Amino acid sequence: MKLKKQRSHKVFGWGLFLILISVGVALVANGLMHTSPTKQPTPHSKTEPKTQPPASKAVSSTEKPVRLRINKIAVDAAIESVGLTSAGAMDAPKTNEGVGWYKDSALLGQSAFSVLLDGHYGTDKQPGVFYRLNELVDGDEITLMGENGALFSYKIVETERQNLEEIDMKKALYPYREGVQSITIITCEGNYDTSRKTYDKRVVVYAERNMTK
Repeated sequence: MKLKKQRSHKVFGWGLFLILISVGVALVANGLMHTSPTKQPTPHSKTEPKTQPPASKAVSSTEKPVRLRINKIAVDAAIESVGLTSAGAMDAPKTNEGVGWYKDSALLGQSAFSVLLDGHYGTDKQPGVFYRLNELVDGDEITLMGENGALFSYKIVETERQNLEEIDMKKALYPYREGVQSITIITCEGNYDTSRKTYDKRVVVYAERNMTK
């Protein structure tokens, strides 16, 4: 089944539902990350946004995410939009240091779907952006910056460690609680499977918007 790669974020319904479920199946079948342990990072081709926007910026109704900060694990990374590969799997960011945002998931400020992010795990010698993701626990804070400079604060509510085949992509794609703005972050972990060219485990972090910040 050929998946359509472009759509408006304002259009929801059965069409998007079928796309997202297809993505979920493809992610489990093909592996979320297509990272080889020997892959070398390449330079960013786009100018990265400022890491410290003014605190006075007003939060708009919806914004595209452009930067992720998780102070506990020293993550301060640019976010790039990603779509689907030719195999129907969610694409990965271009570098070990970057974060991918699935462009058909939620924008910041939306609650019909979760903001879905992925990133490389890397190796011991060449750690990726989410190499330490498994250190996060409930209550830890995550900050996303929107394209207009607004900051969106989230608090982790659950962290899962699952075999690749056991990942619940419906849970990852939809809000953690109905009507609550959420983000889901997924990366690899475990042993590298050379036959599938991916790791056999996944770390999944769920977080909800902290509306007091």
